[in-house]
Amino acid sequence: MKIRFAILLSILGGFITTATTHAIDYNEILDNLPRATCNESVFKPCICDEKVPVDIKYRTNHPLCNNRAAAILKGDFKDSFSIVLRDKLNRDRVAPIGFNNCSQAEIDAGLSKCSIFKAQKVIRTLTRTIHCFGLPGVLMSKATRMTIKLADRPNSSDDPLVRVCLGDNGTKNLN
Repeated sequence: MKIRFAILLSILGGFITTATTHAIDYNEILDNLPRATCNESVFKPCICDEKVPVDIKYRTNHPLCNNRAAAILKGDFKDSFSIVLRDKLNRDRVAPIGFNNCSQAEIDAGLSKCSIFKAQKVIRTLTRTIHCFGLPGVLMSKATRMTIKLADRPNSSDDPLVRVCLGDNGTKNLN
């Protein structure tokens, strides 16, 4: 499936604005990834940590994230729709009581702001996107993988996903 988006280029101080349309073929991106052969959970296999493309990084702490864990996406992955950490049972909602001042009702509702495995802050630059998670990596020992949703296909269960094993349960850097 090709999704089109516009990149607007403008000349500072001038009146010229140009719109250029690019097509992204997510199937081509997925076809060029290493095979997902690591099976550290009861869910679908993920790309083994030593084979993860260099444009996908995980840091146990990142200064722009107040030294919390972060995923850094570049290249074909930079404009991904979302990214989450998951545990061995494929859960992405790990909510310590009191995290982000969440009430038990908010935790039970599964709000993203209440989960340390969900991005709490996203920083976009021209070359990369940094997704800041809820805690430093040394405290994320239950995280075993990252799931990157390249695009959102509303009303579909066929979103293009990349599953990446973290190795050492999220307590060491990746790439």
